[in-house]
Amino acid sequence: MKTIFYSILVFLVIALNACKKDDPQPQQSSGASTPIFVVNGTVNGEPITINAGGNGYFMSSSFELGTDGVYNFIGELKPKICSGTCGNTLKIAIKDYELATAATTSIDSTIVLGFYSYASIAGTASQFNQTFKATPPSAGIAKSYTWDFGDNTILVSYIPTVTNTYKHPGIYTVTLNVETVAGCVSSSISKIQFGQNGGSFNSNFVSLVTGDTAEFKAIPLGGVGPYTCVWDFGDGKFSNDYSPSHIYNASGQYTVSLKMTDVLGLTSTQISYVTIKNTSNCSSFFIPSTSTAISNPLNLGNAIIEWTDASGKVWSSNSSFKQPSNSSFQIISVTDYLNSSNGTATKKIHVQFSCTLYNGLSNIVMKNIDATFSVGYK
Repeated sequence: MKTIFYSILVFLVIALNACKKDDPQPQQSSGASTPIFVVNGTVNGEPITINAGGNGYFMSSSFELGTDGVYNFIGELKPKICSGTCGNTLKIAIKDYELATAATTSIDSTIVLGFYSYASIAGTASQFNQTFKATPPSAGIAKSYTWDFGDNTILVSYIPTVTNTYKHPGIYTVTLNVETVAGCVSSSISKIQFGQNGGSFNSNFVSLVTGDTAEFKAIPLGGVGPYTCVWDFGDGKFSNDYSPSHIYNASGQYTVSLKMTDVLGLTSTQISYVTIKNTSNCSSFFIPSTSTAISNPLNLGNAIIEWTDASGKVWSSNSSFKQPSNSSFQIISVTDYLNSSNGTATKKIHVQFSCTLYNGLSNIVMKNIDATFSVGYK
């Protein structure tokens, strides 16, 4: 199909409590030689390209207070000349992280780098409580457990089991350093993944060492089977078995990794250490065990995508259907941008996303969208 090419005349307009806004009037751009607001990707397999610059398109930046008491920060790329519903329009909304009636709110707490859940009619969980359990060191007595949860949270604990709350879905690299009473320190690493639908997929493995032979077993936590496994035994050897047995040719400590993938394409990586013929080593590892999604009926902090096609039909990610597991919405960068004509502040946001949009029982797929847009805020 032919590539749809849209050029957009840059415009910023702010509307407060605007359930229905007047069409904004365009203004000339600053004369930048390259587009400021750009969208690339596909809609139902058809490429789209939207660039700032002219030909009757503009960037509308606004915010509105919904009937549920939650502010929506909105960026809308739309044709200049239209009345009512404008065809070939992309609208991106990010909901505030808390109710407007709260004592303090901040767009800098709402729009941060990372992954976001998509809003749904019934509400979508966007935070997760994840419990981790450290195993005893192979030698000595544990003195302390230092956790880096991969979300800028560091915790020093004196008990092996801890819980961390993740505020956004995504993939996090978790590191544990265990120090023994004798002063020996060992580390282990795991990557955990939380999905867009209030679910998660993690994995771990257990090992039993006898002499120079290690027996491994993969343990999926969540996700949908069947699963595939890729083992790296740390000595240049690999396996795709679910419960492999491996013989090491030399004593020492080996870094072993397991990458597990479920049938929907979600992946989880666990990295740990195996000690062969060396009882003095204090190696240890941890298990990402219980994962609990936190209910969010108001969709606080979630995202909504709307696409109005050439016929004027509106397709929205906000529906009663769950997003597929391969859907995602990630904010890559956020920067302060120009004030609007009435002096209200705006943010320029770079996002990447894929999602399914619905109109009744019908749906379309937006895939590999890379977009730079702006929103206004209170």
